[in-house]
Amino acid sequence: AILFGIMNLFPLMALNLQQTSREATLLGAALAMWEKEMHVLSLLVMLTTLLVPALQIALEIYVTVLALRGHMSAHKLAAPILILQKIRPWSMIEVFMLGLLVSLVKLQDLAEIIIGPAFWS
Repeated sequence: AILFGIMNLFPLMALNLQQTSREATLLGAALAMWEKEMHVLSLLVMLTTLLVPALQIALEIYVTVLALRGHMSAHKLAAPILILQKIRPWSMIEVFMLGLLVSLVKLQDLAEIIIGPAFWS
């Protein structure tokens, strides 16, 4: 949860090209896609890299707290665990990061790329 917070608060990367620097965050990238009329892609990025992982982390914390307090009844755990199983395929941060790495390799000859704290998180 802490790393997820860092990932969303700090820049993912910065590009330096001809004395011009641009920083990008996950939310900023999704909003930039929205402004470029790529609404479906923007919503998909927000869903798979922000909303679903946040819900997944919240549900995992909820289940852990219940387990630590000894409230492990089936009716309290059934719904959160079922939701976790249903949303797991939509949490595609790994696929996003793979795409980002491919982009970084392709861009390294065109501009100086500075990896931000969010990338490592």
